[in-house]
Amino acid sequence: MTSTKEKTTVHPGIAKAKEAGHVVKSAEISDREYIYRSISRPEYKKLQNKVAEESRNMRNSKSPEDFETEQERIRDRAEERLVLIALIEPEVESELDLSTVIPLAGVIPTLAELIMHASGFGVDVQPKSL
Repeated sequence: MTSTKEKTTVHPGIAKAKEAGHVVKSAEISDREYIYRSISRPEYKKLQNKVAEESRNMRNSKSPEDFETEQERIRDRAEERLVLIALIEPEVESELDLSTVIPLAGVIPTLAELIMHASGFGVDVQPKSL
């Protein structure tokens, strides 16, 4: 009895991410599969710097009443940037494409949380005594 192995092709984004040392995962959200990777420390710091810059600019230009609303927008844009960096499939070219490719409101925050977890944030760690 012989078995034939199907030739499986790996998405080029998956291979590239693994070669770069990233963790690659998939998750099904609202009946759609998303493939994403972890982010590196430099990528994380770059995102944090962008958020800090936007927060400084907002403080200089917004009234205190608008502060909370603008902070929400900054957080939303940060999640979108994170997903743009780490999402492998479906492919998204720009922030403008993001809402077309991912139309459901809760998917981006969910993916952002999963990406952060894959990157080592919020991981339940049990330290060992030495």
